[in-house]
Amino acid sequence: MYRIRPLALEKSKMNSIDFKPQKNVRVLNLPFPKGRVISIGDVHGCLEELEQLLVKLEITMEDCVVLLGDLVDRGPDSEGVVQLVKTMSQVGDVHCVLGNHDEKCVRYHYHVLKNKEDSKYKNPMRCPGAYNELSEPSIEFLAKAPHAIFMDNKDTKEPYSLCFVHAGLSPALFNQPASAFIRNRHFTRNVKNNKIVPVKSVEINDVWFVPEGSHPWHHFFNGQFTVVYGHSVYYSPEIINNTIGIDGGCCFGGGCLRAWVKPPVGSSCFVEVASRTAT
Repeated sequence: MYRIRPLALEKSKMNSIDFKPQKNVRVLNLPFPKGRVISIGDVHGCLEELEQLLVKLEITMEDCVVLLGDLVDRGPDSEGVVQLVKTMSQVGDVHCVLGNHDEKCVRYHYHVLKNKEDSKYKNPMRCPGAYNELSEPSIEFLAKAPHAIFMDNKDTKEPYSLCFVHAGLSPALFNQPASAFIRNRHFTRNVKNNKIVPVKSVEINDVWFVPEGSHPWHHFFNGQFTVVYGHSVYYSPEIINNTIGIDGGCCFGGGCLRAWVKPPVGSSCFVEVASRTAT
């Protein structure tokens, strides 16, 4: 279901400004729903697994669903995933934060349109893997995604506030650069000024290495609200300092597509479907 063919990007009627990379942080504030809060990890083009998970979740109109970004790339049907999520968002309380793979396609499209507006303009990027699979309406949908979604428990009976991001939060919380929401991973403490600073990972033969003495961002989080995030693959949920990592590595095969489910009353739980896809 919801398998939609990409549209020709050559017929674009939009301007590059519509896809210009956002420097300002966009936070969407939502109320707690009457039903469940459901958060779904990185889908990465795995449409079949997403459809199976949605069937398993039995979502109602009283539920609020937040996808944690990286809808596209790596899996077999990025366009189908975006169009399904877009359709769901038009009829229900369904939202998606921006992921780094999503942002890369948006940013590349910005440069493509700049080149069409000025033939002397050179695109500085390599074409992302998912880009040629996506229709312009799908890229436009991704471009509008916020960097974070926040549910404040003030004046509610909820025990804690919720924040949904793709990659994580720095100690600066919402004052961090927009790019950090989609790429945060590891930090270290500067021994000279005692400040916590981000570090860069290095990829060698498809394996990521981090500098000695650095730790994942959630080790430094103070737990003042609950953060649900994706980006980093955990084959079982990672729960530490009031943060919940739920990316199950669905697109790699051997993992799963995972959802975190918080009911109006009672304990939260995880719902999973096994991966059918190996990239």
